[in-house]
Amino acid sequence: AGLSGQDAITKGQRVIVDTVTPEKVKAGQDALQAIHEAGITLPGAASAAAAGERYANNINVPFTRASVQVQWLEAQEGTEAYEWSQPTVTVSFPNVIPTDHAADEDFAAGWQSVPTQWRAAWLSAMQQALAPININLQGVDSDGDIRIALGALDSWAYGWANYPDVGLGGDLQIKSAFAFEQAGTINKTNYLSTVLVHELGHAMGLKHPFEDDPVMPAALDSQLLSIMSYTSAPDLWPTAQWALLPGGRTEVTSQYDQVFRSDYGIADLAVLTVLYGANKNHHAGNTTYTLAPPSPSTWAYSTLSDASGTDTLDLTVITRGNRIDMRPGTLSDVAPMTPEAWAEKLYDEGMAYYQAQGFAPAWLSTWVSGYVQEVVQRAGERLWNGQYNLGVAYGTVIENLRLGGGDDTVRDNAANNIIDTGAGNDTVYLLGGGWDAVYGNAGTDVVVIPSLAAATVQRHSSASAATIIINSGAAAVLRDVEYIADTSGNWTALSDALVGVAPKIAAWSDGPMLA
Repeated sequence: AGLSGQDAITKGQRVIVDTVTPEKVKAGQDALQAIHEAGITLPGAASAAAAGERYANNINVPFTRASVQVQWLEAQEGTEAYEWSQPTVTVSFPNVIPTDHAADEDFAAGWQSVPTQWRAAWLSAMQQALAPININLQGVDSDGDIRIALGALDSWAYGWANYPDVGLGGDLQIKSAFAFEQAGTINKTNYLSTVLVHELGHAMGLKHPFEDDPVMPAALDSQLLSIMSYTSAPDLWPTAQWALLPGGRTEVTSQYDQVFRSDYGIADLAVLTVLYGANKNHHAGNTTYTLAPPSPSTWAYSTLSDASGTDTLDLTVITRGNRIDMRPGTLSDVAPMTPEAWAEKLYDEGMAYYQAQGFAPAWLSTWVSGYVQEVVQRAGERLWNGQYNLGVAYGTVIENLRLGGGDDTVRDNAANNIIDTGAGNDTVYLLGGGWDAVYGNAGTDVVVIPSLAAATVQRHSSASAATIIINSGAAAVLRDVEYIADTSGNWTALSDALVGVAPKIAAWSDGPMLA
């Protein structure tokens, strides 16, 4: 799993989305106006607003070089960290073997220049991976700080790289056979992208989380949190191709596409930010992140990183229920898939194919069901499940969230949030404070707060049927929300038709976190 084998040793240090819509802005303004019109004073409003402003402008991480979370990934020799001292790090693709590469047995073996037609995409992928960091990764024609080539490499290695230093420092190689097998292609889910960004991590001063004390705890050592890990996230995406042959004979073939991450995880970005600082211009301003459903052709694992502005995560095209954690340094489940959901998906596709052919013998359903169950079971623990597949980087604040038609579970953050749950039976945990607005839309929706007993709840008789919740230092306006509950299990119905009918409250569970 992960990158094969252990990286070789040389010189003892080689380590082998748009602006928030006017409607949403107006909705947020209306929500705050409703509080004032209700004549309710928000306890601690001034301090809460000030804290919210500081929070929104914070693009730092809650760690320092002394933090064990940084030491899990920071490469060091003694007490000195390997890192570049200059803000611009240059990258080149030599056309002929450099003298020091030729003199190094490992680099010289099978040395080959990277084909010209691959270079722009490779450089762009590396620049995108480091975009959240205050480093200018600049392509140059020759003699870059980081020189990239192909090579024979050992049988177990797809790539290797040196830590930052002069000479061979920072240089990296990708296995020639592997690169050509992948046709040099870089995209958001393929393994060449993973290897390239992983090796760039070494070239920037990151080690493997399982090497050199202190090591990352085994429960966290995964590519869900760090692309530097050798423990892969679930990577098998099953597909089936159905056919109807002459004479009414059926045929089916199946395969597993492999999907990987192509960017740095929240642990990687935290350490790189400590080493080099954050890029304050990265997605500065109001940005909407509109995510397509995960797939081998779109994305499988990703990290949101944003420096400033009022930002929105738009998941309206996702029809499955999500578990979304808006807090910095957390992982969410976008369009998660259980084995049962995979079997249902493949079954529906198979039955739809044969029905379109006008072929519907009595035994067809049993045969299709049995086949897809075998396909899903064969994938085992490597079956892609969508769990913990979207991270929010430390220091990144996502203010607004739009969801689709699934039954979603959401946890807010400390900023002022506008959460539009779309259709479905949704549960929203408002535990972070701030001035929030929740729009439940269709379905039966529940908002969970810390304590009902400590809150003031006022149902508004306006056409929008807004309900106002006041807590110490926090407030929320709810529209089309059927229940309010608290973390102790107490609840109240906001609809007269539901009085006495207990709500179905989706439990909240945190994903893996560094702290």
